[in-house]
Amino acid sequence: MHNSTQALVAEVFDAMNAGELERIRDLVTDDFIDHGSPVPLPPGPDGYIAILTFVTTVLHVQYEVDDIVAAGDMVAIRATAHGVNAVSPPGIEVTGSPFAMKTAHFFRSRDGRLTEHWGIRDELDVLYQVGALVPPDVAVGRSSAWTVERLTGRDTATALRPLFREYLNWFADQLRDHHQVHFDEPDGVVIERHHRAFDAALPDMLSGRGRVIVARTADEIVGVGTLKPVDDVTAEIKRVFVRPDMRGHGIGRDIMDRLLRDARAEGYTAVRGETMGFMDSAIALYRSLGTVETAQFDGSETAAAGLEELTQYLEIALTPGSG
Repeated sequence: MHNSTQALVAEVFDAMNAGELERIRDLVTDDFIDHGSPVPLPPGPDGYIAILTFVTTVLHVQYEVDDIVAAGDMVAIRATAHGVNAVSPPGIEVTGSPFAMKTAHFFRSRDGRLTEHWGIRDELDVLYQVGALVPPDVAVGRSSAWTVERLTGRDTATALRPLFREYLNWFADQLRDHHQVHFDEPDGVVIERHHRAFDAALPDMLSGRGRVIVARTADEIVGVGTLKPVDDVTAEIKRVFVRPDMRGHGIGRDIMDRLLRDARAEGYTAVRGETMGFMDSAIALYRSLGTVETAQFDGSETAAAGLEELTQYLEIALTPGSG
């Protein structure tokens, strides 16, 4: 094994790119510290290999070393990490798109092994690259490009029908793609049945303590979320959907913030909901708002459709009247 710091660092990157992370045990000290890890790690090779396993197997990262500079027991590296957007911060959509992330790394050695690492990553640029966020120069004025408002009129069902049809088609496609679930009936029949179910529940959502909240651009409704009273202290959030081409701009969070704010104002102490396991961005959003998993509840639409095994049931406790 080479004992210069630069050679040790080169071997680490070679081991990562080759998927041979066990080689790193011979390259770092037993008290090695990774200061650049996004999560706390135990010192030593086990912790370092654990985070690199995530980086290489989940994000599929391959490093391209652009520059390397050595001085004494320190080495600085500028490298490009080529990977796939498989994980995003809470509330940010996971797109699965490729990225090329600018990174910088600093290593220190002691007695022929690496003993410390610091890392800097341009993660914000990655979110721009994969389309999960809109760059500031594009987003200027975007927040005013839609309004979030409550619908109360008798024509609500008619106004929402095109969006719900898009949602149900998208939902059916996701079930087929992720779980090979196919409905016994034609999609059109299933969609029409869901429309009738929504129409039947609509009076409760339009009532004084219910809500139908939409995000609207100048041209059309692009997002929706509803609040259905369950009892005096509990409401259910249902049918939260943002058109795929409008995601990544914060519309879903705006709708959820309005629903929860109104739920508090109406005196509810708990709001519950259900979502499918493949809806990563929705789950991340709900988690960021403080939801926790709960047991399957009565009236579950997914359970009625036989999809309870694919469903996450969530609940959030509220303080009535607080904003």
